[in-house]
Amino acid sequence: MLSKKQIMNNLSIVFNRKISILEFEEVENEIGDMEQKLKEICTMWVFITSLTGGKEYLENKKIQQKLVYKIILRKTNIKFNQSMFIKFEDKIFNIKDIVDISYPYTTLFVEEKQDEKDMYRNE
Repeated sequence: MLSKKQIMNNLSIVFNRKISILEFEEVENEIGDMEQKLKEICTMWVFITSLTGGKEYLENKKIQQKLVYKIILRKTNIKFNQSMFIKFEDKIFNIKDIVDISYPYTTLFVEEKQDEKDMYRNE
């Protein structure tokens, strides 16, 4: 049986995508008003895959037309919540679910953030 260190070494080749973790922070603008802007908390290497194929994907597509991604990352001291965002390749993703069941890893399910302009066009 492989040790925890050997498992981590085997999986390190999988963590080949760099993401940024973003969170809203209140800042003062040039006229003295407080506004919220996205601030980068940290960057990390992760494994990203889209949920394609299989029965779950097909059932999901019947309900919603957004593509959901699964992100696996190593445990960190960051406490993830659904108010945070993920930035990957100039795209911003909403965190939909946080699964924290396998010890050395955390799994996030995310979908691409929809702009307010796009939301009004769809109505």
